[in-house]
Amino acid sequence: MRVIETHIYKRINKRTARSLYNAGHTIYLVPCRIWPNDQGPWIRPYPISKKEGELFDNHVNAYEYYNCNYNELGYYAAFYIYIKKENA
Repeated sequence: MRVIETHIYKRINKRTARSLYNAGHTIYLVPCRIWPNDQGPWIRPYPISKKEGELFDNHVNAYEYYNCNYNELGYYAAFYIYIKKENA
């Protein structure tokens, strides 16, 4: 996994994403070849958060099925969290 940190998002691995999801945090999904800061009209970070009866793997599988099926975008999801940086 490439370590990517922008001024808004930080990439995390799937194990960390699953544990943060179960703890109630919001996780952002993006196809693996897309930067999360690319705010184009077609691809944006997709937020998921825990709700009653919904599993992490179900969210990820559905997202990958519909959004990660192209060579240009990548074939799996990358996981990001929102970071807050204070101005120095």
